Amino acid sequence: MSVTLLRLQSGEIAFFYLHKNSSSDLEAYVKLSRDEAKSWGAPVCVTPVDRYHVMNNDRVIQLKSGRLLAPVASSPDFRKLDHWVSSVHYSDDLGKTWRKSNSEIDLPKRGAMEPGLVELRDGSVMMIIRTQMGSVYRSLSRDGGVTWTAGETMGLVAPVAPATISRIPKTGDLLIVWNNAPDKRTPLTTAVSKDEASLGKAFKIWNALLVSPMPTPYSLRWRLGSSILLGASAHPRRTFDFHEDRRNGSRLVLSMKRSHSF
Repeated sequence: MSVTLLRLQSGEIAFFYLHKNSSSDLEAYVKLSRDEAKSWGAPVCVTPVDRYHVMNNDRVIQLKSGRLLAPVASSPDFRKLDHWVSSVHYSDDLGKTWRKSNSEIDLPKRGAMEPGLVELRDGSVMMIIRTQMGSVYRSLSRDGGVTWTAGETMGLVAPVAPATISRIPKTGDLLIVWNNAPDKRTPLTTAVSKDEASLGKAFKIWNALLVSPMPTPYSLRWRLGSSILLGASAHPRRTFDFHEDRRNGSRLVLSMKRSHSF
């Protein structure tokens, strides 16, 4: 469950996934392929701590330094305690060994959930966080993910739902995808920031991708050359796909019909 496929700087492909044993034991693992996914190496545990770890799809990143960062939210037992703290596990040897960050991010109510990461131009790393506080929150690390600042709002109104953040390959601007409403998971909306100095407060609402009576809580993104392909779950058996229309500047458009999945 919750897969990340990441092309490493070495050329290898890293396959991250979660393995669930119980309500108190959900761990992240990684396998490497050196032959374009024809075969995979032995699994390595990313989160070797007895907790229930949640890591959304497409969340692991590799910094310019080569360090791998895997952001997780965890609870001792989610059935007994539905409260989450976010942290990062990092590796400096291409996933052979992992260490947990020295600090965690905690917030009121249900806590800091489903974190995502992006490396900023100055080398710092920004974490975006799902919360029950009415907006998307963020934290910042200036040492490659080892320590993190306290969580603070980004000023983007949001329900209790995750967001996705990435960099637009063509322009280098930051792109965030989230549900722009205080209490429902629609509409799915994008915003862009050209000013990283404000660490998110310069995000401007860019384009409502989908206004639908069906909620769209989880989004995906793939980099295809100079473009970004976005996908979103809108129904248990339907998905919507989007892409960046390079012929029309940096506008994101709905480009594919609903497609049945599974």
